[in-house]
Amino acid sequence: MALQGVGVMREEVAHESELKRCCSLKSIRDMAKKIPELKEEVLCSVEPTVELLSTLIQRLKLKEHNFESHDAASEGDIDVLWEEVLKVGLCFVLIYYSVKCLC
Repeated sequence: MALQGVGVMREEVAHESELKRCCSLKSIRDMAKKIPELKEEVLCSVEPTVELLSTLIQRLKLKEHNFESHDAASEGDIDVLWEEVLKVGLCFVLIYYSVKCLC
């Protein structure tokens, strides 16, 4: 399988020593709050892996139809969508859940 081990791939970042101390996505997010440029560095470091995964996924077929992959929505796109949702009803609350919170 070409997808095995791809989750641990990324390029090194300028704040590698701080990042290596993080053991979860939550700790990376917390560190990014302290070091604002870390978020962009991490996103750039995983970009080659995202492109590789996208290419591999698009090669897969099911019943002669290729799978599709799409880029994730940006924070700006999410904010614009949220503003539109609030126009429908003000009773909605924007909450970001992790898988841990939902289980």
